[in-house]
Amino acid sequence: MPNFSIIAIIACFAYAIESIFGFGGTIIFLGLSGFFFDFNSLLKLAMIVGLSSGLAVLIQSYKHVSTKHLIKILIYTMPGAIIGTYFINYFASDVLIKIFALILIVYGCFNLFFPNIIFPQILRKFFVILGGFIQGIYTIGGPFVLMGYKDSFSSKQELRSTMAGYFFIINSLRALFFVFLGGSYLNIVKIYYPIAFLVMLSVWIGYYFHKKISVVLPPNIPNNRCCGFNHHLHIFIFIFKKIFHTWYWLMNLCKTKTNFFFRLPNRRKRNMQSNKFVRSMKNCYIFLDSIAKF
Repeated sequence: MPNFSIIAIIACFAYAIESIFGFGGTIIFLGLSGFFFDFNSLLKLAMIVGLSSGLAVLIQSYKHVSTKHLIKILIYTMPGAIIGTYFINYFASDVLIKIFALILIVYGCFNLFFPNIIFPQILRKFFVILGGFIQGIYTIGGPFVLMGYKDSFSSKQELRSTMAGYFFIINSLRALFFVFLGGSYLNIVKIYYPIAFLVMLSVWIGYYFHKKISVVLPPNIPNNRCCGFNHHLHIFIFIFKKIFHTWYWLMNLCKTKTNFFFRLPNRRKRNMQSNKFVRSMKNCYIFLDSIAKF
């Protein structure tokens, strides 16, 4: 069974990143965890973390959920999700990993080479149905559902809230279906259910930082979650600045309280400004800030 601590850290990191940037939580979770643990077991865990992530967003913004769109998406995707969930136990882990990689490559190519392509209506419905099947196996069907349905939403807030409701309901149904199939899934839930609460907390913290980033971004940079390299560069710079400011403040605080952090092997006190690491951080800070202004 996967180690609880490692899984918890990866899940919290993945869904905090998703809450900041708007996508990729389950992909990051499966991608990183796949280096350490059996992929088949991770897919069962992904139901728990995906369910809790959707619930966290739903608690924040349930008023913006579009019931009409939610029911429509569930009708299109529920059969495929149930079938996909059923297939989890019938594929070996190495096969599941290869299919997972292929899905990511295909989706990445679509976004890289055809970012603004407009699909005909019948193809949009196909993507939504396909998204349900992929959601059933890998819990990452959201991007494919949105490829076929995102233009139906009236606002980003409605999209975010409705999709959160979708993830909560569809993953709950998948988990119940897995329990109905028998096996050891209830034991997995008993061991790993605390991760659900940690993931919810990470989503809320990530969304807090997302709102802060949206406020401080320069006016010439579009204020949305998926608007290219410049937007993400400014987000990276903002996070780096906040980390540097917090670290610098803590070091100065420690310096006033104790000299422990500033003792070298020969126990001589050194001024913080002379620390090479601090100077390197400052240089990196200035460099990134100049890029952002440029």
